[in-house]
Amino acid sequence: MPDRLPTSAVSVPAAAAAVVAIAATYVDFLLFAQFGFLGLIQAQGVGGSGLRGVLLAMGCGGVAGSLAAARLFRRSRLRKLLLVSFVVSGAAALLSTMARSAASFAFLAAGIGGSVGILTVTLSASVAVLLDPRRRGFQIGLGTGIAYAVCNVPTLFAGSAWIQAAAAAGACGLGAVATRFLKEPEDPPALPPHARPASGFRAIVVVFLVLVWVDSACFSILEATPNLNRFAWGEPRLQWRNGLVHFLAACAGGWYLDRGGLRGVLALSFLLLAGSAAMVGGAGMGARAAGWLYPAGVSLYSAALVFAPGCLSNRTTLGAAAWRAAILYAVAGWCGSAMGIGMAQDLHAIPGAFLAASLGVVGVCLLFPRVASLATAPRSVPYWAGLGAIGLLSSQLPEEPLLPSRRSSSPEGGRELGREVYIREGCIHCHSQYIRPGSRDEEWWGPAQPPLDRKEEIPPLIGNRRQGPDLLRVGNRRSPEWNRLHLIDPRSLVPESRMPSYAHLFADGNPCGEALIAYLEELGASTREDRAAAAIRWLPAPESRPADPATGAKLFAESCAQCHGVSGHGDGPLAKLVGSPPPSDLTRSSWGAGTTEEAAGRLIVLARIIKFGIPGTTMAGHETLEDSKILGLAAYVARLSTQGSEPMRAP
Repeated sequence: MPDRLPTSAVSVPAAAAAVVAIAATYVDFLLFAQFGFLGLIQAQGVGGSGLRGVLLAMGCGGVAGSLAAARLFRRSRLRKLLLVSFVVSGAAALLSTMARSAASFAFLAAGIGGSVGILTVTLSASVAVLLDPRRRGFQIGLGTGIAYAVCNVPTLFAGSAWIQAAAAAGACGLGAVATRFLKEPEDPPALPPHARPASGFRAIVVVFLVLVWVDSACFSILEATPNLNRFAWGEPRLQWRNGLVHFLAACAGGWYLDRGGLRGVLALSFLLLAGSAAMVGGAGMGARAAGWLYPAGVSLYSAALVFAPGCLSNRTTLGAAAWRAAILYAVAGWCGSAMGIGMAQDLHAIPGAFLAASLGVVGVCLLFPRVASLATAPRSVPYWAGLGAIGLLSSQLPEEPLLPSRRSSSPEGGRELGREVYIREGCIHCHSQYIRPGSRDEEWWGPAQPPLDRKEEIPPLIGNRRQGPDLLRVGNRRSPEWNRLHLIDPRSLVPESRMPSYAHLFADGNPCGEALIAYLEELGASTREDRAAAAIRWLPAPESRPADPATGAKLFAESCAQCHGVSGHGDGPLAKLVGSPPPSDLTRSSWGAGTTEEAAGRLIVLARIIKFGIPGTTMAGHETLEDSKILGLAAYVARLSTQGSEPMRAP
């Protein structure tokens, strides 16, 4: 006998456990699967076809997991399916922090997508079992609102991908514990009257497809455009605001769903998201309004997305609800996300014609839903829906994460795009742009600048962390060629660097790498003469003594041989990549020639070059080296010029 969706009362602990499970699923998806996981991939320099393969693996895993959940769904397996899926999702989040290759990320992405697919289908198909039928919508809204509020806590929202992975794993752990307290139904009564909507299933799927499409496009554009992002969630206070708006909108939407307002919730959600989409290209009051409308619209339809599958047809079995949930999430959820991201990637805007057409489609589906009823559809529909979803995913997924919207080829446009790339790639998390007056910062990085001047920037990039050097004057210290090599392969120039590779920014057709270099070149451009004057004035501390020859040889091998070669002939592994002029053949120089007094003077000049570099070339300075090491390295180079190709060997 088929299982019927019950209306019997559910205990408070069991309902609370179901709310926790819903919240945990959304936290895992929103904070990690949709956001943090991409950060981990970017940190390892995976891009191009590798990134496309990872995203496709997640999408295919999500579609397959959704259909598998419907196939496996039974009332007696409900807890087991949820428990296993939570455990797999949490484990995948933790393992992702240790992945290094595109293949390992693709494997984990498939697991993440599959487990999320099983969680979402199983939960939404069984809400009638798990929740109090009199307050089902509100309880779904409560779980959804809690998840969005948690994800907007600034520590998590703006945290590193590792923090987000740990938080997602913790949420999955709570979800796994909650499965122990979920209710298993005993009685099989029919659906309550308000859960028998007049809406046709196909019409509802189309409406959700449009909603997810617009949502994904809006999010991608807002996230990638700093001038819009600062009105949406660019500051902690806005993140707290968004969390509150999400929570209130989700609870209000759930309350209205309990009163038979599914179509009303979907209509209002579309109007809010469409209004946000119409305003994302603006600024001022329009962009500020979008910052309020967007979270409200997202939370409304997110609550409805969990509520709807069990209420789309008069067929009241749990199995029927599971198949409807599978089709809904495969087509509307996974494909809608891919198509929205693809639109933002290609157009960097949501066209007005698309919004107008969407309004017509949503209006027809909500006003005349029975025209598209699927109550008598053949059983093969889920499989065709799954195949169609996979096909749409493979055609719509971008080869790179969404790029900032400004792609002007002019120098000004390139620098503006470069600044957006600097913000999007998280450079501010490791590099400051603030030289402290009266400190060694001025010797190392260049002239100071009052911080009040920097506050006029939107957003300000002063920064508060220094895991890497300050970049306020980097244009004075590093050439474009050096910056390019360092971004592509940091450890080829700085062996001890912890910076990830950003080679994906330089893939064919991607303007972001060169735009970032243009932005870095501009930093400090107005103070080049001051920097040059400071270099000429520099002298080593009087008490400094050159490091011993062995230390000089070791420093040369670590810091100079990449370009100048082990023997100093200018034939290092990077010599052909640094452009013009090529690295000097140090064995043909005359640094050690002349009288003792002349040699000492040349040694100071050489030490200045080693410390500050040579402007206009890829010869970079070694600003933070101690004076004794600078002198020791200079002495070693001078010795190369007198001994030809017989360098001292580093121990």
